[in-house]
Order: sequence, then structure tokens, then C-alpha cells
Amino acid sequence: MSVAIESFWRRLRHTRLRDVVRGRIDGRLDWRRVIGAAGLPEAAADVIHHVVRKARLWRRERVDVATELVAHLQDGLECGAAAEALAADFGDAREAARLIRRAKRRCRPLWWQAWWWLSRSAASLLGVYVLAALWLATSTPSVKVDYLAELNRQVTQTPVEDRAWPVYLEVARRGGREKHDEQALAEMSVADIDWPDFDALGPEASRTWIAEHQDLVGLIRTAAAKPYFAAPLSPRSMAIGGFDPETGEIIEPPGGDFVSFTVIDTLLPHIQSMRDYAFVLRQDALVAAGMDGGPGNGPRVLADIEAMLGLAKHCDESPFLVAGLVAIALDGIAYELTLELMRDKPGLFTTEQLTRLAHRVAAINYSVAMWVDGERMIYNDIVQRVYSDNGSGDGHMTAAGLCFLQEKAGQYASGGWQEINLSTGGRLALYASGPAAYLAVASRRETVDKYNALLDGGLANLNRPLWEIAYEEWRYKSEDPAFTPYGRVQYPAISLFAPAMQAVSSAVERGRGVREGWVIGIALELYRRDQGGWPASLAALSPRWLPTLPVDRINGTPLRYRVVDGRPLVYSLGVDADDDNGRPSEEYREQPWAHRVGPPRPEKTDQSGKHPHDGDWVVWSLAEVE
Repeated sequence: MSVAIESFWRRLRHTRLRDVVRGRIDGRLDWRRVIGAAGLPEAAADVIHHVVRKARLWRRERVDVATELVAHLQDGLECGAAAEALAADFGDAREAARLIRRAKRRCRPLWWQAWWWLSRSAASLLGVYVLAALWLATSTPSVKVDYLAELNRQVTQTPVEDRAWPVYLEVARRGGREKHDEQALAEMSVADIDWPDFDALGPEASRTWIAEHQDLVGLIRTAAAKPYFAAPLSPRSMAIGGFDPETGEIIEPPGGDFVSFTVIDTLLPHIQSMRDYAFVLRQDALVAAGMDGGPGNGPRVLADIEAMLGLAKHCDESPFLVAGLVAIALDGIAYELTLELMRDKPGLFTTEQLTRLAHRVAAINYSVAMWVDGERMIYNDIVQRVYSDNGSGDGHMTAAGLCFLQEKAGQYASGGWQEINLSTGGRLALYASGPAAYLAVASRRETVDKYNALLDGGLANLNRPLWEIAYEEWRYKSEDPAFTPYGRVQYPAISLFAPAMQAVSSAVERGRGVREGWVIGIALELYRRDQGGWPASLAALSPRWLPTLPVDRINGTPLRYRVVDGRPLVYSLGVDADDDNGRPSEEYREQPWAHRVGPPRPEKTDQSGKHPHDGDWVVWSLAEVE
């Protein structure tokens, strides 16, 4: 019974599926049964069995081969040959099986031939890819330049008596002692000091605070008057207690070497603190101006405004775009304060004081080229951590570099600077993608050249009048191929770290326009005092009160000028390039320091038929802006 059951399952296992479906359990694919049924001598049967088994063919092909070999040996036996002699004629069983396998495979259908070649080609490519991945995984970036040390070298070369940073540190210490003990204060950065919110305090409490902290206000003025900022940079926590109070230098260098530190991770709390100091000076100026109806102290107010300009100058010295943008914002705070005082307290400043302020404002010249060079330094530091170095300025993307970019992208996506490390699986996945990145990502020299070309284009735009720049050229970052989907793959470091030069250009041009409006406003007041009224046009200011008459920064035409309710209004046409009689754009109303400044676009309208930036850019106005 058991033999019958075994025989049935054996036949079933060696029956074609279509025959099973039809109920024909014939076991016709059992090549061993073909050999056994032939009744050959043991020596001959063994030879056929070994050859068929080693041929590694489909079962149907094995049956055909077994049938052919059986017939061949049977013919030999019928002719009187001995089984041992016939078996010996086969020679090596492996070689015979190999020849038979090759012949049978050549007869297989075309789809199998294609699959066979494709699978072998894929396997070969996979092998090459794996070897390339191992090669790239073992190749590492070569970090050779300590850019942070180069930046700090300028600090150490500055004479101690010319350094503002030690004084700013003392400002932070004094400001923080009211709420923190010395130990806690030593572990805080200058940006962590909790300065008062004067708007929330109210007029009376603000006056009291200012009166009680005149020594602190004086110390801020002293720091702002120093020739150089001289604040050292560190990627570690810039705690107040970590600096020498006399020199402002870092007492203990951060642990590790420069290979572990990237310039882009450098902390800038000293830049953040400048805003706090500016608002303290602003509040002191408002109190000194007697905005509550008391007598005004012009010299003290002027000292505060000049100190605010000193804060901006110190930020301007830092070779980072973000510091430059803070410098522009600080100048804007001083500009708005001056505008408010000249509107509400027109007799506060003497003619000599206004002239002095005009000269100080006219001398403002932002170090844009230095900011851009600082961005190049940041990018070069990134490149040396991402690419290999062949010693000739070129190299390829490394797996470690891919991990570096992924971690930095995660930091920016999270909106913070906390440390983000890839998981083991994520790191292995990036290592595995190395060969693909090697083919898709631009080389070291290509990405550096491309980055420099982008910055050079943005810098060239900053050195040209806006009315000479086409809008598409100004929006270079949005239009450049490096920021297309493929370009982001080809230039991943650029897509992550290239500064938005369009926004920088808008901020710089806005700052330059504010400076010019500031000078015009002072010239208008000087004219009024001398002539007894406002001029009929801005041209009357030149050359006595204004050596050179500024033009509309956006379109190159003369700035518009009107006298509204007995007060002057000076404005640019704005990016919509039409005259709205000094009516500011909605952007300006909501946030004066965020409105669009760029090449004119008179043809661009939204669905309502209005220009998306409809309205004028008010650069100076003592009149009420509608």
C-alpha cells in the first residue's frame, strides 16, 4: 500500500501542470524512470544518470537528453559493444554535461535567451556597483583648511583697546545680574540676557528703567564707539564666562580639532544681541527727547542714534550675510527713530547736530563684497567635508559627504540647530547610493565653479542699478538650472547652502534707499530752517544742502516729492513702476522692512488686475501716510 502511495506522489511530482489539471498523472517528466525503464547495465545507466544530473536543465529537457542517451547506448549494446566500453567513450561526465547544456540552451525560446543575457548583465552591473560602493565608502573627504581660525586670526591681531567685544560682554554681565547669579550668568550667552520689552512696560516704567540704568546705556555707547567689533567665533556654546573679560578672547578653545567644526555651525549670539542694545538706545533717546512733553536733550539723543549706527557698523564687519542683514535692520531702527523725532520734535536738533548726523549717515556703505566672500568661505568649508581631494582642486562626492549633507538638510528642515545624526540604516542606505551619486553629482571643481558663478552674478547685480537689471536676471536663483529638480541632484550642496541673493539684493537696496531718504530728509529740514519753508522741488537742495541728488533706486528717474498738509513726502514709484501719489504698498503698511524692492515689473498683475506689489515706496515722510 505504501509503495502505491509513494508511486502516486512521485508520478504527481513529475507530471506537467496542464496534465494534472486534465487528470493525467503520468509522471512523464521523471527522467530517472526513463533510465530505469531502459534496463541498461549498471555501468551504462550510471553514466547517463551523472550526465543528465550535472547538465542542470529543465525537467522536460532532462527527459529528452535521457531518452537520447539511452537510445545511443542501446544501439551500442545491440552492436556488441561492452557497457564499460560505451561508458568510457563518454569521457569526462562534467564536460559531456556542459556541452549538452550549452546545446540545449541554444534551442530554448527567444524570451529565455533575452532573460538570460539580461540577468547576467544585471548581475555584472550589480557586482561593479557593489565594488564601486565599497570604494566610495572607503574614500573620505580631506579637511585641510581651518577657516574658523582664519576668521579669528583677525580678532587676535586687533589691538585690545580697539576691541568692542569685551565692552559688550560687560554690558551683558551688568544687564544679567539683576535676574541671575554670577555662576548662572557665566554659563549664558549674550543673546540669553532678558532685556525689558519697553512696549509692554509702558511709558512710566520705561522711563524709570532708563533712569536707573544710565551707566548701562553709557557702556553701550562706549562699545559702539570702538573702532572694531573683534568678536571671536566658535561652533560651541559662546558662554559669557568663556571669554577673557579684558581681551574678549576665548579662554579655553573648544574641545576637538577644526576637522570636527564647520563654519556654518558657528554661533552668532553677539550679532543677535545687537538688536537688544539698539532698542535700549532707542528707548533712552525717546526719554531724552522729552516725548512726554518735557524738554529735549538733543546731544544725548544724537549720541544714542550715533551709537545705533555704531552697532550696525560692528555687525557690518562680520563676514556673514546674516550679520550684514542685521546691520541693515539696525540702521533702519535708527532711521525710524530719527524720522519720528523730526516729525514730533522738529526743534530737538540744532543745525550743527543735523549736519553731523547727515555726514554720518551719508558715510554708510555696506560691505556686501565681504559678506559674499564670507559665504564663499562657508561653502568651501562644506565642500572639503563632502568631496574627496585629488590635490588639483578636484574630487568626487563621497559617501561620508552624502551623510553630511543629509544631516545638515535635517537640521534645516527641523528649523533648529540641534544635532541630528543618521541611523545606521540611513547611513548604510546613503553609502549604497554612493556610485549613483558619483555619476549624478557634479565634481568638486564643477560645484565650486558653479557656486562662485552664482555668487558673482548676485554680487554683480548688487553693484548695478536696479533699472538696468532684467527681472529674470535678478531672480537668478529661481531661474538657474542648479535649482531645477535635476540641478538639485547634480548640485546638492548648492541647493542646500546657496544664499538667496534675490532677498539679499532686496534688503541691501532697501537699506541704501533708506540711507538716501534719511539724508534727503535732513537736507529738507536744513533747507526749511534756512529758507523758511519747504522747497518747491528736490532739485533746490543741490548742491548746497545735498551735494548729489539721489534718484529712484528702482527705475532711475528722479524721486517723487510732494508737500502734504504742510509736510514733505519723498517716495519711489516702487516695483509696479507707476505713480500712486505716495500711497504705500500693502507690504509697506504691514511691515516697512519687508516690502519688495527689486527691478520694476509694470506688466505683472494678479487675478484682480492689480499689480501684486501695487503702491509706492515711501523713503521719507513727515506727513501722514495714507
